[in-house]
Amino acid sequence: MNFEKYTNEKKLKFVKIINDASISISDLLENLLNWSRAQSGNLRIQPGFINICILINENIQLVSELAKNKSISLQFESSQKEFKTIMDKNMIDAVLRNLLTNAIKFTPENGHISVDAKKLTEVLEVSVTDNGVGIKGEDIQKLFDKTSHFTTYGTRNEKGTGLGLIMCKDFIELHAGTLRVESEVNKGSSFIFTLPLKQPTDIYEIV
Repeated sequence: MNFEKYTNEKKLKFVKIINDASISISDLLENLLNWSRAQSGNLRIQPGFINICILINENIQLVSELAKNKSISLQFESSQKEFKTIMDKNMIDAVLRNLLTNAIKFTPENGHISVDAKKLTEVLEVSVTDNGVGIKGEDIQKLFDKTSHFTTYGTRNEKGTGLGLIMCKDFIELHAGTLRVESEVNKGSSFIFTLPLKQPTDIYEIV
């Protein structure tokens, strides 16, 4: 390929294609590694008293370029700066990163994604909400079905791995939390997970 004959615009397009492919492959490998560890029983929860707000801001920064590439606004809308509970930082990082990248994937140009965190009576609740394509009611359960291998294309034909949300659900349930989806086609989706404010002591065994 004679790369010099292409315009700068074409070159940037090629670079973007390569970059997107690299991100997709990296996500797939990371999801497969985490998934295999969880399924084989070699994944140990390493608990710490963590401020979820710091993790949210770090992961927003991590995916900010992906959002900018689609002119998507990405905001953490909680008025609080500190919500602490016991969690495995790496696992919750993986959950946040998957939910944020999925939201970007299924949100069109000039869309909006918001993240919120709040304390309820017994749990910490975190939500990632977009105004993207939404999900059909009959497809929501397929997202977490290990046997369905359900995946769809993003607004730029980004291909998912089909493992990310299943991994997220497993990681949250390992913390004795829950993950649910609220969605409406062509209006957007909210992925909401909870973490107990008081963790059972037995969840930190090798699982």
